[in-house]
Amino acid sequence: MSMTMYRYSLRPERLAGKARSLGHELLLQVPMEPTESAEQNPAPQALLTSLPLDQNIERLHWLMSRFQGYVGTPHM
Repeated sequence: MSMTMYRYSLRPERLAGKARSLGHELLLQVPMEPTESAEQNPAPQALLTSLPLDQNIERLHWLMSRFQGYVGTPHM
């Protein structure tokens, strides 16, 4: 079973380790710009088309540093 980890979880490394020990595959959830409404709050560190590429890359690196062992993201 694949599971998506929310990167803002408390102690994400601990949760990820537990899921992996039970044989689950992990996907890293990456917040992206909302498509429905500009008024929606996409979450901190979301990737946004209004930001320069280098800032989105910094945000992606931060998200990817939250825990190890994921196999991909459900968005890409």
